[in-house]
Formats: sequence, C-alpha cells, structure tokens
Amino acid sequence: MKWTSTLRKSLKNALFIFLSLVVITLTNSKSYAQAKTYATTTPSSGLVGYYSLLGIPTVNTNPGSDAGAVLNPGNAATSDPATFATLTCKYNNILGLAKGEGEAWLQLKYPSGVTAGKTTYIRFDTPTSSGLSLDLLAIVGDLTGLLKQNLVELDVYNGATAGSDGTIVDAASVSSTVVEDAQGNNYFAVTSAVPYNSVRIRLRFRGNLLGLALGAAVNMNVYNGSTVADQNCAPSIFTNIGESTGLNVSLTKLLLNPEKAIDGDMNTASTIQTGLVGLGATASQTIYLNGLSGANDYAKVVLSIPASILNVDVFKTITVQGYNGNTAVGSEVSVSSLLSLDLLGLLSNKQKVPIFFKPGAAFDRVKIKINTALAVGGNLLSGGLNVYEVQQTVAKPAFGGLTNGTASVCGNQVSLSVNNPDANFTYNWYRSTGNILNKVSLASASGSTYSDNNLAPGTYTYYLSAQKSGCAGESDLDSAKITVTAIPASPTVATVAPVCIGSTATATISNPVTGVTYSWYAASTGGPVLSTGNTFTTPALASTTTYYVEASQGNCISPARTAVTATVNSLPAAAQVSSNSITISSGQTATLQASADAGNTINWYSASIGGTLLSSGPSFTTPALTATTTYYVETQSAAGCLSPTRVPVTVTVSTTPGNPNCYAANSQESSINGLLCVLCGIDNPTNSVDADPTNFTTIKLAVGVAASGHQTLIFGRTGVATDSIRLDLATPVGLADLSLLSGVTVKVMMGSTVVKTYTLNPSLLNLQLLSGNRFTATLLASAAYDRVDISFGGLVNALSNLNIYGASIIAPNPTVAVAGLSTCSGSTSTLTATPNGGTTLKWYAAASGGTALASGNTFTTPALTANTTYYIEVLSGTCANAQRVPVTVTVNPAIVFATTTLSNA
Repeated sequence: MKWTSTLRKSLKNALFIFLSLVVITLTNSKSYAQAKTYATTTPSSGLVGYYSLLGIPTVNTNPGSDAGAVLNPGNAATSDPATFATLTCKYNNILGLAKGEGEAWLQLKYPSGVTAGKTTYIRFDTPTSSGLSLDLLAIVGDLTGLLKQNLVELDVYNGATAGSDGTIVDAASVSSTVVEDAQGNNYFAVTSAVPYNSVRIRLRFRGNLLGLALGAAVNMNVYNGSTVADQNCAPSIFTNIGESTGLNVSLTKLLLNPEKAIDGDMNTASTIQTGLVGLGATASQTIYLNGLSGANDYAKVVLSIPASILNVDVFKTITVQGYNGNTAVGSEVSVSSLLSLDLLGLLSNKQKVPIFFKPGAAFDRVKIKINTALAVGGNLLSGGLNVYEVQQTVAKPAFGGLTNGTASVCGNQVSLSVNNPDANFTYNWYRSTGNILNKVSLASASGSTYSDNNLAPGTYTYYLSAQKSGCAGESDLDSAKITVTAIPASPTVATVAPVCIGSTATATISNPVTGVTYSWYAASTGGPVLSTGNTFTTPALASTTTYYVEASQGNCISPARTAVTATVNSLPAAAQVSSNSITISSGQTATLQASADAGNTINWYSASIGGTLLSSGPSFTTPALTATTTYYVETQSAAGCLSPTRVPVTVTVSTTPGNPNCYAANSQESSINGLLCVLCGIDNPTNSVDADPTNFTTIKLAVGVAASGHQTLIFGRTGVATDSIRLDLATPVGLADLSLLSGVTVKVMMGSTVVKTYTLNPSLLNLQLLSGNRFTATLLASAAYDRVDISFGGLVNALSNLNIYGASIIAPNPTVAVAGLSTCSGSTSTLTATPNGGTTLKWYAAASGGTALASGNTFTTPALTANTTYYIEVLSGTCANAQRVPVTVTVNPAIVFATTTLSNA
C-alpha cells in the first residue's frame, strides 16, 4: 500500500513485509430460467487503503497490491454462471503503531439504465478468510451481518460507462440485503428508489471487528449482477435468509433451508425458528416474487406447524404482510383471522394449509413472521413454522345459482357455473363426499361451467378455484353442497345373524343412502310401521320370524318391500362338571374339568353371570388360590347360544399349616373326577401334608363307578433325579392282596409335566409294611420334580379307599468305603463315605439329635476299645434325610503275651 502521510519509505516497506495473497474459488452454480438482464458493460475495479499511524487516520485511493486485489473483474460482467471475479482485502499491523485496512471494490455496469425500484441481484460466495483464527460468519452472525457490520458496502451509481464510474446515488435512496435462490446461491439484493445503471461492491477488512491478525485477508467471489424481468405469474425467485427483531437468542439458525420455500415443490419447506425468545421478539422470512401483482390480487402462503402445537392461540403469533419492494402494503394480518375452525384444526395437526390474504394494493414480496408480541397467555410457537411456497393468485370465485351455498337436484346430473367469470382466468372443479382433504379433481384449467353426470343419490360438496391462465397460483376455494335425490331402489339387507331363543335380532341395511328413510313392517304390504332407520331390532324371539323393509325419500318409495328372516336357534344343555370335592392347600392351583354335548364349547368364568371369560375347553387350571373360590362353567353351541345357567364349581382352600419338615410334602391338591358318584369323596385332604404323622387323608370311591380320585402332594423345594420319594399309605387290606395295589397310579411331576409314572407293583417299587395295613412305597424320582400325584379308580377298580399319610424326599445314601470299618483296640479309624446326587455329609455319634462330630466325606474316630456305631446324616442343600445311615467300626482286641521267668540252673 502507499501512504498519503510522510511515513518513511523504509517503515512502509516493513509494514507490508507481512502481506499475503489468498484466492479461493468456490463451486459453480446454475442460473435461473427467468429472463435476466446482465450488467455486461466492462466493469471498473480498484483498491483503497485506510491507515492509521500513531492514531492519525489517512486514506489512499491507489495503495497498490498490498491493500488487496481484484482478480478477473471481467468474469463478473457476463451471463456465464460459472465465472467470477475475486475481491481480496488485507490487513497489516506493525507493533500496534501503524496499521492498514485494505478495501477491494468492483463496479458492475449495465448497458442501459435500470428503472427506479428495480432490484439488482449480485451473486456471491460466502467470504473466506486467511490468517484469522475466528469464524468470519460467527463474528458477523450471518450473511446479512456482512452488510450490518460494513464488511461489504453496496453503492449505486447512475450514468456509468465502460470508461466512467458515473455519479453515486444518495445512500438514503438505496436499500440492500442478502437473499438466496432456489438452488441455495447467495445474492446481494440492491434496490434504488431512483433510476441507476451501476452497482459497486466494496469488501473492506475491519480490524476492530476481525482482530489484529498480522497479514490477514478476506476473500469473496462475485459472479455477476442482473435484474429479472417481471413475469405474468410472478413466481417466487428469491428469499431472504431470515430476519429477527427484539430479544431473540437462538441455539440454531433463525431460518432453516430458506430456498425450500421457493423451489416450486409443495413437499419441501423452509422452517422459521424463534429459538429462545422473549415477548416482543420476531422472526421472519421474506419471499421475493418475480412481478408486481394487480391491485386486487391475493397472496397465497402454504404453511404447517408441528403436531405438538394444539392451542389455537398460538396462531395469533403468525402474521403475513405484502410488500411493494421495501414498502409495506396494507397491515400485518394474523393467520388465525384467515382460517376457518376446520383449517385451524388441520394446521394444528401438521397438515399443509394454504393461507390467502389480500394486501389491498400491488405487491411483489410477502413476509411471513412469528411475532411473540402477539402471544396470548405465553403461547409461543416454539416448534417452528414451515413455509412450503408463496404465490400470487386471484380472488376466490363464487358458484352461481345457489341459495346460501346449497342446491337440490332431482335425477343424476349436477350442472355448475361460475358467478361473473373472468375471461382471463381458468377454473378448477372438485368434488368431495367428506372433508376438504378428500376432494378429487373433476377438471383443471377448465371453463366457467361444469356438469357432473351419472351421480348416485346423496349429498355432494363441490369446490371451485380460479387462477390466471397458465399460472400455478390457485385461488382459495368456494364450496357448494348439492343434494341429489332419486327414486330409491328396494333396499338390500345384510344377512341377519342367527340368534338364540329369548334374544333379539338386528337387521341392517347393507347400503344405506343418506337422506333415504327405511321403514320396517311385519307384513309384505300394508300394516303399521314397526320402526324406522337403517337398523331394526326385533323383540325377544321364540322362533324363526320374517319381517319386511321399504325405502322412501320424500314422497318416493321403493317398488317393493324386502323380506328379512331372523333365524332362531335352540339353547345348549348345561355343562356336566366332572371335578368334585376339590381341595387345595393355600397358594396352590386346581384343575377343574367338565364335559358338554358334542359340538358345544365349554367356557369358564369367575362369576355366575357376566364377567370375563377365563378359559375355554374341558379343563381349566386356576391361578394360585389363598381362599375358597367358586368358578362357573357354561356351554356354548356352535351357533353361539349359551346354556341357560352356569354350573358352579367350588375349590376349597385349606389354610392348615403344612408339614414344616424340609423333606416332607407341605401342600396338596385333591379332587374326585367323575359324574354322579354320590358316595365318592376325599376326607381330611390336608392331613397328608400336616406335621402329624398319625393322621391321614382318605380317598373314597364306590366300587364299579366310573370315577377316580387323586391327591397331588407338593414339596416345598425341587428335588433331583437321584432322589427317592417315599409314600406313606394304607389300604383296607394293606399288602395282603398286592393285586389291588395295581389300580393305584403314582406320577412324579415337575409342575404340570409328568416325568415318571408308576403303579404300586412290588417289582417296580420298594414296598415295606409298617404296621397293620399301613405300608411305605419308595420309588426313584428319575428326573427333577416338585410333586407326586397318587390316584386310583375306574369301573374295573376293586379298591374302595386309600389312606395317604404323606410323602417325603429321601436323598441318596452315600457309598461307605470298607476301609476303616475295623481297627485294633486302642487305635483310631478313618471312615470314608462318598456322597451321591449332589448331597453333603455330617457324622454323628447318635441315630438322632446330638452334635455333629464332623462334616465332609471322612471322619477319624478317637481311639476305640470296643465296637462303636457312628451315623451319617445326608443333606440335600440344608435339608437332611429323616434317617441317618449307621456305620459300625469293629474293634479287634489287643494281643496279650504271658510273662515267663527264666533262670540259669
């Protein structure tokens, strides 16, 4: 750079030693399809140096390359979207005493003048920097900050030529901002209130803003400048990048994807975000339309908001306003005042909704704003506002020939027309049988009349919109509700579901037509009307009955009545319960059984009438019960008819404490299964699981009756496969007649799963007589288990009763080694036993009680002088077998030698 002060040349050289040049070329972008006029006259360019030496400012308008550079200025004077000029401005500082800020400028010139109010759009890339540790956009906020912070200044000139810069236009007549096109390219939008033909772009390094980095530079690519010719349809061509006022602290960008609101795609949208705001703040987006509207034209804005916003008060914070250039047209209009309740509901559920408003004068821009100053009760639009498209359109047309928006038509044709049609417009016709979202197009870009033919009777809603010929901006919709009436056909009735004796039947019209009345009779002609409506419910029926129905609309009646037959089915017989005398211990389940006639289904309930279906089928397992409970069983025929009553089945729950011994069964479930067995029963069902070894449960059956009795004895823990189960039983003959025992079945079970089945056969089980008719039956578990079921009965059974004293678990005895079972008198002996089935061992001196002498697989006795018996206690976990295993040590006497006195004779 050159100094205009008297700074010595050596100091100037030192000042600029640190200068560097960085040129960054950004990717190309495509131009718009609109007709554009480019500033193609040879541009001018230059540099300016702003210096300060010891606090004294000076300016040099010809500082040289040390202040920056303008590369390829001619590239910005073409219509080629791929070429650009590059502006570079630099900064230097020597010890804080002397510093210089560079400015690079480029002046684009049109071959002819531009009318007042016409905007020039200058495409540029986001500036880049070198030698700075800070993010340039983070410093200035966004691209509009380039203008606000005067890093970029835009001047307008008039009278410029290839060899002259012309006369600068007063800055008060010029406005500038940053906009984007549909491809996301950046533009400076410069508008002058007076005619002009040139715009100068100035890029200056601001040291107070960007810092004092020695040799730093800012670079910006400038592509070209142009104006866009107005179009009849005035499509959206540019958008600003968002504006805000007031306190608006946002954690995200103010405006997301601004270009999506002008890309012509109704499925994409920009999003205006308010961030963290206070009342009085605003956030907005302005859409630039390519052409000035007519004075009576409307603006159309398509919006949606998040589904979470449900309070209609929040719509009062959304406003729209038209602009002619930078001048507001009319007043801001609240969206809530522009929508019906139906459309407010759609908008509340994130539906895309078109908003129509009339600015009242010609406009070429539309601003959509979130204004928290209008919030009611603190309802802020915190979820953002989606903007899909903005269009110019025309006033809503009106149907002709309607009364209060309705009309009635006889026959099957509706003829529609536009009231006072405009020859410059085309019209769109729609029809809907539901809400506006369900409308279907009948004709698009059509004339001012339309006929809809071959219509079925009913009420139809038609919609009408208008648009300028060849334009996409469709107006708001007018609606018409048309009722079509015809002579109704004889009604068709859906097949009446068969009912049960004592029930009513319901007949339903298969295809009811809106506006048609259906009357029901007991005769094919004449007779009184029993009922009117789309359905008819008969009185309670005892037999199959035929009714008749006719259709009428106004004075129109169907040619004949339609016969409707209600078929009546009989009721099934009540279920027969085969589970009786059911008793369980508290906390156990019970399985109930019943039978029904062939083809009928059995259903189980906990209530005598009503209630919830618990299960279907011949058996039902209750949940664990803690109190006596009654269940009820009903039958249902294949036709769906229910038995007249439900049969009760009571499960008696005993709360008698169970056997506390860990190896004994401590709860039970028992019942008699069979029909009409008066003498059958179970006496004292919990005696077999209490702590008294002398009492018992008795299962009683009548010999030769097709019934069976059972009792399931449930242990307090799960046993293992190597365990044995010992049953304590008695019969009238004990073990005297073993053939009677073959009718007794024993099932080892894990829950409801049978893991092993036995009969009381001495060849399969260990039977041992205790006393009288009482005996034990010991069997191998064979698999993991938690219960054992004992049952007998049937026609061929000769056993009348079975007493059950209880059941216990016997863990497998250990294998005792022979070594150590004999010793010499006065010596110790080491006894060894190997546990089986995962058990552990303890050694005692007594068959019961006493203190354990040792734990484990070995035990060393004290010195013994006589035969001694020790006892091994077998434990499964912490549960010991009821009987200990005796181990006897045989003590052999010591050898005694007689004393002899020897002498020498």
